[in-house]
Amino acid sequence: MILILVLVGTFWEITRSFTYIEKRLFGTLDDLSEHSNNQFQALATDAEQLRRELQDLRSEVTQLKQSAGNTTPRKRAETPSRIGQRIAHWSGGPKRGWGHEQATGEPDTPRAGDIQTAWAPKQPDAGEEWLKLDYETPMTLGQINVIESYNPGAISKMTVFLEDGQEIIVWEGTTTVQRPDELVISKFPVPEPTTVKTLKVYLDTRRVSGWNEIDAVQMIAINGDSQWAIGSSASSSYSD
Repeated sequence: MILILVLVGTFWEITRSFTYIEKRLFGTLDDLSEHSNNQFQALATDAEQLRRELQDLRSEVTQLKQSAGNTTPRKRAETPSRIGQRIAHWSGGPKRGWGHEQATGEPDTPRAGDIQTAWAPKQPDAGEEWLKLDYETPMTLGQINVIESYNPGAISKMTVFLEDGQEIIVWEGTTTVQRPDELVISKFPVPEPTTVKTLKVYLDTRRVSGWNEIDAVQMIAINGDSQWAIGSSASSSYSD
């Protein structure tokens, strides 16, 4: 009888111990599960925050790209030669990058763009600018061709000079605004044939944003002969 009581007591203690161990085990598992869930939720929250930040960054980049596409560049990709040296009138010698002398001679700007082999005024969008060109011999003018190499469409007036120095308007108006990356030959017929050797191109630089650049200007006589300029002056040049 005593043995049975001892065995029952021992079994009871073992059962209690097992129950205690079982509670500790499942409690530990519950704690681990809760901890894992908390960690997972924290990671999920962090991931969502990162996703939102990435989306915001993408939106900012898109806005910057759009803004850059609509903004006139203020720095040039090329370094002009002899910048800061103003030349009132050019009739030969070295040429400055973007100086008015770049508009003399035949066209030499290979493509449309902000390239220093064309004339550009000192500032973009500043209002009226002009380019005056001299030619070797007088001719009875029938047409003027202007090669616009960057941001074309700002020409507002064309004039010629008689032998006595009188300036006569041969065209005034607006031209079709072209894409900035197109090299354009703008043609201006002269309504009344006039014998001249000097002409002047006026720009309203507010019409087309950015530097409005001219590569060359050709005089064409009524008989088909043509000349390119040999001398130049301007209201301003980027290289001044």
